[in-house]
Amino acid sequence: MTRVRPADLQKGHFEDVLILKVEERRFAVCRTPLGYFVVHDCCPHRRVQLTRWGRLKEPAIVQCTAHGCQFDLKTGERSDSSGQGCLRLDLVHVDTDEDELILEL
Repeated sequence: MTRVRPADLQKGHFEDVLILKVEERRFAVCRTPLGYFVVHDCCPHRRVQLTRWGRLKEPAIVQCTAHGCQFDLKTGERSDSSGQGCLRLDLVHVDTDEDELILEL
């Protein structure tokens, strides 16, 4: 398990999507009204970084602004009919403990 403090993370292109680097891997930490969601930093459609192109649209929806595909952060599934051929997001299980996120990477 990996513990991180959201306050220590670098902001992505859009301020609600934070960058987490663990060794050689990158993750997008999405700060939403429903809590934190963590995904691998890669849109499954065009393979672009979500920390650069991901923008929160609804409480738990992230949109890849590179091509418009929207994903439900709770399930990883596409949340609309955009982005034909998009696979699901690769989610990371996250728990919270006071001011830390506990990630199962």
